[in-house]
Amino acid sequence: MSILSNMISDIEDKTLNDFMASPISRSQVVLGYLITSWLVGIVLCLFTFVIGQTYVIINGGDLVSFITFIKAFLLIVVSVVSFSSISFFCLSYVKSISTVSAINTMVGTLIGFLAGIYLAIGMFGKGLQTFIKWNPAGQIAALFRKVLMEDPLDLAFENAPVETLEWYRKFYGIDLELAGGNQSILSMLVYILSITLIFYGLSIYRVSRMKR
Repeated sequence: MSILSNMISDIEDKTLNDFMASPISRSQVVLGYLITSWLVGIVLCLFTFVIGQTYVIINGGDLVSFITFIKAFLLIVVSVVSFSSISFFCLSYVKSISTVSAINTMVGTLIGFLAGIYLAIGMFGKGLQTFIKWNPAGQIAALFRKVLMEDPLDLAFENAPVETLEWYRKFYGIDLELAGGNQSILSMLVYILSITLIFYGLSIYRVSRMKR
């Protein structure tokens, strides 16, 4: 959202009018803003990942395997691309930079709860659990847990009953149970990518409706 706020600046100073009058499609205008947010977002997420791994190693943990890193990197790309599309659509209704700052503060505060990050999903009521599970942020967080916690969970629960491990995975949002069964990684990725395409399409529609 912080990177995409440049679009609001362009709206305020009429720079977007130049883009709208140029011989490029609305989808290219949207993609131009999104690519910038993708690059910055991926770099920042990778930096955060490195900091996290450094903290783990300093405290006696192991470095993730190369395969795990590749999986995490691909999830970073998927999450950045997805939420850039959602953010662009939301910001297309915003008219001033000051409003963007307020939205950033609100989202930054709520996202940790609505994705089941600050508190375990199992600590919430059934209704809020369902909302978190359908929330794309909650699904992305679950995918990261599946990837990054796979080996540690095998080690930690090596001699524990299967039921204990299953309870732990559900309580802490590693496995998301919807429609009577645990969501597979493939189904979660399809859901997230579908949301991405929907909001990308809506973003193009919003730009096409903007007055010059």
